[in-house]
Amino acid sequence: MLNPYLAVVIATIIWGSSGVFIRYLNLPPSTLAFFRTFVPTVILLAYFIIKKINPFRDGLKLIFLASSIGVMEFFLYFVAYKNTSIANSVIVLYTWPVFAAVLSAIFLRETVSKKDMLLFLAAFTGVIFVYARSEISLSDKNFVGVSSMLIAAILFAFMIIIFKKLSSRHSNYEIIFYHNFMSAIVFLPILFINRSYPTASQSAIATVYALLIGLFAYIPYYFGLKHLKASTLSLISYLEVVSGILFAIVLLHDTLTLNAVVGGALIIGSTVLIKK
Repeated sequence: MLNPYLAVVIATIIWGSSGVFIRYLNLPPSTLAFFRTFVPTVILLAYFIIKKINPFRDGLKLIFLASSIGVMEFFLYFVAYKNTSIANSVIVLYTWPVFAAVLSAIFLRETVSKKDMLLFLAAFTGVIFVYARSEISLSDKNFVGVSSMLIAAILFAFMIIIFKKLSSRHSNYEIIFYHNFMSAIVFLPILFINRSYPTASQSAIATVYALLIGLFAYIPYYFGLKHLKASTLSLISYLEVVSGILFAIVLLHDTLTLNAVVGGALIIGSTVLIKK
């Protein structure tokens, strides 16, 4: 039997490879979003048909709201990786738990302490450090990349709040399906509008990427979820930041700036303390 700690570590390492796949494929963000969402959607839809499961049996408004938010979240996620470093992308991505804590207080009436608000400000300061080397201009790629990932993190936090409400009535596989299906529909026609069609090898690698990141990584992750405390699971999940940066340094020879180190320490430290 697989050790649950090892299972979550495997999942986070797989997710950490996302930036390397994106850089290697060098496809438009909308094309990457299509592959990332279409492959898991089709496989899960086939699974639901075989098992005679109706994923749209209830909660339709929330399901379509979350999935619609996912369209923009996926697109901005890939825009970020295309315009700024992998280190900046993965660090800013992990502001989402901080935003989720604030949004939980607004929409779910959960209590947010003064300490949590201070941690939120610390995380926001970390984002400013990551921005520090950018010009506030749409012509500056780093500014576009960091801004895109920041908005994507906020949108993801919104989806987490919605999925939290849906999780009591729907399975984990259904939640994954909801995250993907609207994006698969929206980005399908855009795939043919783009003038630069993916080659056969790019399509094959993009399909492998979608299977690994969008589906297979969730199997060990949810296995660990059943056997570990949520707080333990959350802390192990931060290995994605470490693995993502290490993949970028070793395979793509990316450099880690002082701003990214300081900003990352503030963001990750704040989020870990909020989760604790």
